[in-house]
Amino acid sequence: MITQITIIHNEWKDDVTLDFSTNRLNRFNIIDEYANFTLNKNKLFVQWDKWECEVFISFKNDNIYYIVEEVNFIHNDWTDICYIDHINNIIYRKINDIKGTISYVNNELVVSWIEIKKNNQLHTQKIPNIIHFIYGFKEQNEEFELYKYISIKSVYDLNKPDKIYFYYYNEPYGYWWNKIKEYLTLIKIIPPTEIYGNKLYHYAHQADVIRLQKLIEHGGIYLDIDTICLKSFSDLLHYDFVMGKQTNCDNTDTYGLCNAVILSAPQSEFAQKWLETYKTFRSTGRDFYWDEHSVLKPLLLSSIYNDKIKILDYNSFFYPLWYDIHKILFNETYDINQYKNIIKNNYCIHLWDTYSHDYLKNLNENFIFEHHTLYNIFSRKYLKNKISILMLTYNRLEKTIHCLESYLKCLDNEYIEEMIILDNNSDIYLCEYLKKFQENHEKIKLIFLSENLGVCGGRSILFKEAIGDIIISLDCDAYLINNSFFDRIISLLYDEKYGIIGISGAFIKNLDFGSQEDIDDNDENDYIVDHIAGCCQAFRKDLFHFGFGLDPYYGKFWVEDTDLSMQSLELNKINYRFCQKNYMQHQWGGSGKNFQDLFQKNWDYFKNKWKNRFLMKF
Repeated sequence: MITQITIIHNEWKDDVTLDFSTNRLNRFNIIDEYANFTLNKNKLFVQWDKWECEVFISFKNDNIYYIVEEVNFIHNDWTDICYIDHINNIIYRKINDIKGTISYVNNELVVSWIEIKKNNQLHTQKIPNIIHFIYGFKEQNEEFELYKYISIKSVYDLNKPDKIYFYYYNEPYGYWWNKIKEYLTLIKIIPPTEIYGNKLYHYAHQADVIRLQKLIEHGGIYLDIDTICLKSFSDLLHYDFVMGKQTNCDNTDTYGLCNAVILSAPQSEFAQKWLETYKTFRSTGRDFYWDEHSVLKPLLLSSIYNDKIKILDYNSFFYPLWYDIHKILFNETYDINQYKNIIKNNYCIHLWDTYSHDYLKNLNENFIFEHHTLYNIFSRKYLKNKISILMLTYNRLEKTIHCLESYLKCLDNEYIEEMIILDNNSDIYLCEYLKKFQENHEKIKLIFLSENLGVCGGRSILFKEAIGDIIISLDCDAYLINNSFFDRIISLLYDEKYGIIGISGAFIKNLDFGSQEDIDDNDENDYIVDHIAGCCQAFRKDLFHFGFGLDPYYGKFWVEDTDLSMQSLELNKINYRFCQKNYMQHQWGGSGKNFQDLFQKNWDYFKNKWKNRFLMKF
């Protein structure tokens, strides 16, 4: 694949070609000026044959790349490589692609970060992407448990924070602590014994005070260690202060605002007002006033300073409550409607350690993978996250060879579990090639069928054979350009809001035959869509526990991928199409015109199946 782009340098402007088969670049207007290149999203890294490496960035998806200066930024809370585009006065952070604008005031660089897009509006980030945990005020007599490791690992993988501050007095120990320490900035602190002259008797109240003090100082996201994150907090970071309701046991009346999860801008006015309420602190431990300042006071303050806080519904952070957490989260006979409810609403789940510790402390890896409780299903990705590449083949020798050989460069990656190829009874030439191709790598597995079962039948077999945690189902004309394709799939699928991800998507405007509005393959934007085409569908294998799977009615092919997309939506997931440019090149087969009657037949079945179930917008 060869692509033409324009580079704007400080000293010159020129068109260049990018040859993805060789990863070589050459300029149009200068003879024999070549380079090796790597393209990562909108960043082009160029190692010129004749001089040093340079970095270029495109920020309008218009194939125009501007030279940037690579700078090592040292912030109070993070250190990272940033790229400055002095032509357009734009800055990018490398770790999470946050973009901002720059200006100079009295020779000092001033940065205004712009990260969050909500309801098609850009918002300035107020809450920094910093995580805070407080732990170890009691003497540590038992090893750090697995569920606490998952608490930290989940917020790390979902949010890619600048820092995770871990405040402690007695450092934890054990296997899971040793595995998670590398992600943390450890800060030993002495627990406060009083606040505004009022004695703090219990370690929980000491932690209550410290979380407010640290949020006022740094801003960020505070989490109790008995949480598990399900979705990114990124769309909440433009608020000043965020808390969630804690309801009474029947989930009706609001009891208070629970401080197990708090998001705050630095020097938040609400946080400061809340801390000042500790002038009247009076609890001596687990007494009548136990949660007066941690839960009841913020609710009272919210009625006075309602413009200083964003209050989320109870099921954003604190569903289920302790009284039915075992039935909902830790039970293998779970209710699928509970799963759909959690997927729809929860950013995270508070595990109410006080009521569930006897269960949580005994969790181990084998139990999490062998027992299909909701908690275990949510947790697995933070322990193992391997990919099964699944591909159907049927004749088309030359195109199949070109496609398959593009995947050889990815198989050495640790995160690729296997590549399974199912051949739908091709001719002898392709079968002989596949046997030879298998010799290239031990991860390649072959399945030969004695009859052509078509797309639906073949993929159903592949889905059952796959042992990876993520399934990437592909057509044999989906040519891999860049291994970063897999990195992006993994990163997105940590977030429970995503169902199926792919490179080709469509909107279903209504259930009339032919009403589908396809997104142009050359459209460089990403979209939340109704339908992800079967040429490339990536999803978590654990979805099969919730009734997800190919409907055999559709026969050999057509509409089975649309049906699978609807199943994802019915589970309250979103389907996400990202631009295939620089990741993958798919060539449509074009055989559909010969099977219009089959398409009409399958669409009629699809329409009758879904018209009264989920697609109420139709």
